[in-house]
Amino acid sequence: MLQLKKILIISLMFFITSLLAVTCLNAADHSRTDTVFRQLSAQIVKRVATSAGLAPKARQRSDKRPAFVLDYGNFNGNLILDGCGRNGQCTGLTLLGFFSGSSASLEAVNSWNSNGAYVTAYLSDDKDLVVAYWLDVKAGVTLQNINQFLSTYKSGVVAVAKKVSAYKK
Repeated sequence: MLQLKKILIISLMFFITSLLAVTCLNAADHSRTDTVFRQLSAQIVKRVATSAGLAPKARQRSDKRPAFVLDYGNFNGNLILDGCGRNGQCTGLTLLGFFSGSSASLEAVNSWNSNGAYVTAYLSDDKDLVVAYWLDVKAGVTLQNINQFLSTYKSGVVAVAKKVSAYKK
């Protein structure tokens, strides 16, 4: 009988220890840079943008998707969270920059895009230059990947601006 009690107590302790380990894994520390996310909340994205020095300001969109305006210094980027469920978790990020008064031609924009660049350029209906960049979160990203996405966008905008303004037929 004593042996049976010992086995039950040891089994119960093992079960409780396993339960605690699973609970800790589910409550992942979102401040760790190596945590892999397959969905993101607006709060996490805002925290990363703030730590990158981009001063995110929440923006109301007519389609209700979470969005922020990011301050890149000499231009603003519009960061939109895509594929959001009712739980507020989103599976993609889109960064857009609108540059009115640009002298970009359709030929220059097409030339940029034909080189398979990481950021895409296009002309709006008003002939404003738009620079877009997407990040699919579903495959898994870390906070470091998101930070890299935000910083790469600035260098992409600068590269588009140089290429489009220097474009010669």
